[in-house]
Amino acid sequence: AEVTLSDNRLAGDDLSFTYTSALFADKKAGLDKLVTVQGISVSGGDAGNYIANDLATASASISPKELVVSISAEDRVYDGSNLASTSILEISGKVENDEVTATSSEGLFDDKLVGTEKTVTANISLAGIDAVNYTFNGTATAKASIAQKELVVSISAADKTYDGTKDASTSVSSVTGIVPEDDVTASASGGLFETKGAATDLPVVADIALSGADASNYSFNPTASATASIAQKDIVVSISADDKEYDGTSVAVTHSEVLSGHVSGDDVSASSSDGAFNSKDVLTASTVTANISLSGTDAGNYTFNAQATAPAVIGPAPLVIEISALDKVYDGLESAATTASISSVLFGSDDVEVSSINGSFSDKHVADNKAVTADVSISGGLDAGNYEANPTATTTASITAKELVLGITAEDKVYDRNSSAITEAVVLSGLVPVSYT
Repeated sequence: AEVTLSDNRLAGDDLSFTYTSALFADKKAGLDKLVTVQGISVSGGDAGNYIANDLATASASISPKELVVSISAEDRVYDGSNLASTSILEISGKVENDEVTATSSEGLFDDKLVGTEKTVTANISLAGIDAVNYTFNGTATAKASIAQKELVVSISAADKTYDGTKDASTSVSSVTGIVPEDDVTASASGGLFETKGAATDLPVVADIALSGADASNYSFNPTASATASIAQKDIVVSISADDKEYDGTSVAVTHSEVLSGHVSGDDVSASSSDGAFNSKDVLTASTVTANISLSGTDAGNYTFNAQATAPAVIGPAPLVIEISALDKVYDGLESAATTASISSVLFGSDDVEVSSINGSFSDKHVADNKAVTADVSISGGLDAGNYEANPTATTTASITAKELVLGITAEDKVYDRNSSAITEAVVLSGLVPVSYT
């Protein structure tokens, strides 16, 4: 203790006092504590005139010493609360060797939001046998940051039918890491397939965005991926078929393929092959069927009808019928005996029968190589309906003179001594009846 000694000397005497120690009863802070002074001695010119007490007491207070406790606060990731982790950084003003420790508790950021150099406040308490000898700040502040919490956003992608674009329909399937009760919503947009072509399990990538009052407290993957399939687009291919002339086969010519439903601008074209009528015969052929194929760089993105049909007919093939005519002996008629035969080539082993009627010479008179005309037609056979014949045919034949048998008649006479006789020629046979002449 620091003390000031006073005495009851006579006024004017020369005295001075010293002491060997001045001590409080203990070192602890307190009011009106006993102070004892020991080893008092007197000196000065009048010291011999006095006897001083060796011991003196007084009272005084030891006030608590003020400490300043500072803290540090740890940066952390956003967790939806304003709780902070703090620790004692320094205790300023503590007497050396005193048993005094400080702790911080209930550290709180000024709010729960993400930010840098945010103020953290914590309660301070002291412990130790010498703690009662000190006053201290009940709270302390520090600076620390709350970093955004990382979210993991996952998406799903919908399968689609080929449409010539990479566009994909996506939605958020899960968000991992959101603090319960926080107002945060994730959305996916701009979804794109890796390629526009039809395939299964294609990668899809979409942009991710967050919204909501608490969205700024989070970091997140800016894109997310999933897999989905693009199914082939179904298109319809139609054809046209040419009518044809009967040729003994069902082979058909098809063309003018039309694609219905393909994506505009795609490199895809259709072709037909192996066109065939439903029958090789004129009377029953009505439909042509052909196989369909696609080509082009985008052909693999489509499914299509493997076959297509179109109406078409088979017309009869021309058949050339010729005739032959028999020569005849003049009979006063123009009629001629004819037979018909086929002069053109039939297809395959077709069965066609022909006939002729109404054969007629150009006139009834005798002559060589006279023109003969007859009506001709297809008269039968399994394949008769597949041909169309010329209606008439001509040839040549001769009418030879008819042989007459002539006789004579003789008149009776009276003997005139010579053999002459009066005769008259008569036709005995072979004359064409008058009705035909």
